[in-house]
Amino acid sequence: MSQKITSQEKILINYYQEPIEKWFLPRKIVLPASIRIYNEVISFLSQKLNIGLIENPTDILNKVDRTYLDLNKDFGINKLTEILYEIPSSLFKSYYYLCEEILLHFKDHLIQRQPTIRIHFQDEDCYPFYPFWHSDPILGHPPYEKNIWIPLTKPNPKGIHGFKISNPEASSRIFNLLCKSSPYLSKQKEDLIKNKSLEKESSFVNCRQGEGVVFDSRIFHSATP
Repeated sequence: MSQKITSQEKILINYYQEPIEKWFLPRKIVLPASIRIYNEVISFLSQKLNIGLIENPTDILNKVDRTYLDLNKDFGINKLTEILYEIPSSLFKSYYYLCEEILLHFKDHLIQRQPTIRIHFQDEDCYPFYPFWHSDPILGHPPYEKNIWIPLTKPNPKGIHGFKISNPEASSRIFNLLCKSSPYLSKQKEDLIKNKSLEKESSFVNCRQGEGVVFDSRIFHSATP
């Protein structure tokens, strides 16, 4: 017996059926305030964890207990990320500066009130969890959002971060193939979250500090080890 599609899922399916020409193509924007947020995050973690001066992100690896790096197996986040769910007022102030910079590009939009700040380290826990290919609408976000991904740290020596995004054509095809019959349950499908085709048809984001990439929320993306 096939599962009945809800009205909310119909909206999501219709959103994905829009012509590719209407999808928002990924582009980089300059966001200097993100460097200020990086400094605030480093300062906050230093005080919260009582680990002294942090000169670069790898200092965190050497100073915190290993349990802070363990990934939550359901969501792929570690305890350092969970600490940043409740950020201090000083960091909120920096975030509002960042919002002002974003709204210079998107004057007709609203911005998520609570920033999502995540800390990723490459370790053995990452390899079984990532990639986790998904689009935010199938995770329950409302349609017609735009995603803004902003690296707070510098890229690695190859000029990339551990974050990949696909393209509208591949994302539309994969949605129709694997998600259309049950959009909100598709995030549990191994052949989606570990999809080899999306891996091949995706690119690493190569933003510098002080930049971000904006992309259509329908586009599949994933952090990578």
